[in-house]
Amino acid sequence: LLWSYLAGRAYGFSLLASFLLGIAYITAFSGRLISDPMVANGIFLLPWLFYAFAKAIKDGKGSWKRWLWSGVGGIGIGWAFLASFSQIVIYDIFIFAIFVLLHFLFVFSGKKNLASFVFYASVLIIMAAVGFLIAAPHILPALKFTPLTFRAEQLPYDVATIKSVGPGDLIGFLFPAFSYFPYLSPGLKYLYVGAFWFFLAVTGIFYKFRSKVVNIFAALFGFVFISSLKWSP
Repeated sequence: LLWSYLAGRAYGFSLLASFLLGIAYITAFSGRLISDPMVANGIFLLPWLFYAFAKAIKDGKGSWKRWLWSGVGGIGIGWAFLASFSQIVIYDIFIFAIFVLLHFLFVFSGKKNLASFVFYASVLIIMAAVGFLIAAPHILPALKFTPLTFRAEQLPYDVATIKSVGPGDLIGFLFPAFSYFPYLSPGLKYLYVGAFWFFLAVTGIFYKFRSKVVNIFAALFGFVFISSLKWSP
């Protein structure tokens, strides 16, 4: 909750919106995962990286704070590797890397050239390097056992993709608990909509019903809600 709040404030969100970010973020995980300490220990990483990145690029290329906050992001990566599932940490780093790329392409207002791209990439590289150094006592011994696992073999396609994420599954990022979307993503065969978030969604529709952005998300929300009534409690 703390790092989600700080990340929201760093990107200019209001006090209330920043506070709600953490609550919405946590509800995106199923209760089974949240109750696992190994998973819970790594949940902080993504908002931690968003916050550190916002602080790192705030003062531009010539500032020493870029190195400081990049190191702070790396500390979070290293701690998550030591305290959580490595698979979750890799997922978070991958999502964060996509975020950095999109931020450079669509948010960065300066001149987009090789120098600015290197500046963005250097923040990500420093974070990954610091994280690897901190987590090296955990990562390096584990690499020795890779040849002894099934990952070193050639796996059939159906086995290798048994838990892969298809294009339709990406829509699950918009709603908590990987809700069911007909013809797109199987997800869990029920719809999870917290009463508070449902109240906010309905209120938003009537409060700003003329906004095109609100109408798009309202239509998507309504489609998912109606199509998932069959699996609702």
